[in-house]
Amino acid sequence: MVETGVVYGRFQVLHLKHMEYILAAKTRCRKLYVGIAFPDDLYVADETGANYRTKKSANPLTYFERFEIIEDCLLDFGVKKMEFDIIPFPIDRPDYLRQYTPVDATYFMSICDDWTEKNERLFGRLGLKTEILWRRDYAEKGTTGTQVRQRILAGEKWNDLVPRTVYDYIMEHKIDDRIRYTK
Repeated sequence: MVETGVVYGRFQVLHLKHMEYILAAKTRCRKLYVGIAFPDDLYVADETGANYRTKKSANPLTYFERFEIIEDCLLDFGVKKMEFDIIPFPIDRPDYLRQYTPVDATYFMSICDDWTEKNERLFGRLGLKTEILWRRDYAEKGTTGTQVRQRILAGEKWNDLVPRTVYDYIMEHKIDDRIRYTK
């Protein structure tokens, strides 16, 4: 077990596979930092479709909303507040990562697509210590935030893909309406 770990993601919308990843990393460290990638609208600029992760429609939740959702979920899953923190994670500006994350951290990764493979190489070039939790091909990836958003858009059942606290938060704050009307 290491002292300090880091995980990261956009968490647009936080789903059960995200929680599997976060909790697997937490079992390997005393203190876990959960990094929120694309923390603000500055990074959501590429509407060309070249990278769907940067499209406004793929990023309906604010940093603060994702922060609250992650915190609520971790507490609900029994992780003590003193055992985690939530931070911005500027993956698109890698030279800034060390300004936001602990220097001695182990970066826990789930490799399941081209983006995470690219990030693994990036972390290596930056000299960041990484531990791969698992490698899965895209077919084994499971639930994605895109699937959650698509179900919300289609008016289909989606609460089975997310922790209860995520569903409650989204409904209470009417984020489902925002997802339906964000282009």
